Amino acid sequence: MGLDRLFGVDPGVMTQVILIALISVASIMSSLSGVGKGIRIISEWNIIVSALVIAYFLFGGPTTWLIQVFGTSLSDYLVDFIPMGLWFPEAPGPVAWQNAWTIFYWVGGLDGPPLLAYLLLVFHADARYASLLFVCSVPQP
Repeated sequence: MGLDRLFGVDPGVMTQVILIALISVASIMSSLSGVGKGIRIISEWNIIVSALVIAYFLFGGPTTWLIQVFGTSLSDYLVDFIPMGLWFPEAPGPVAWQNAWTIFYWVGGLDGPPLLAYLLLVFHADARYASLLFVCSVPQP
């Protein structure tokens, strides 16, 4: 839907196959060239493109609304963190199940940072097991 809306590209199966093939080839070539070359280049481009997208949305879009929604979402998250974390259905069945799906997205936020820390420690020669334990045991924001 995004490519169709932006560029008029048909979002069919062939487009998806071509995109998957291109991304796979780029990833494989990057991995084969090593951490210092290919993966580093892709990482740098990822940061540049992300910064450009954020700048475009922030300065090219409704800036006041974006800042307001960010503040509202952050305060809702902080206020509802404990109640949603301790949520338990009062009755069996679909009671409030469809409205509580957000809880399952927390798993990615809670297990992702320690795994990323481990990956970064593996790439550094001076990594110590104690530092890995410290990073994995500290609660992530």
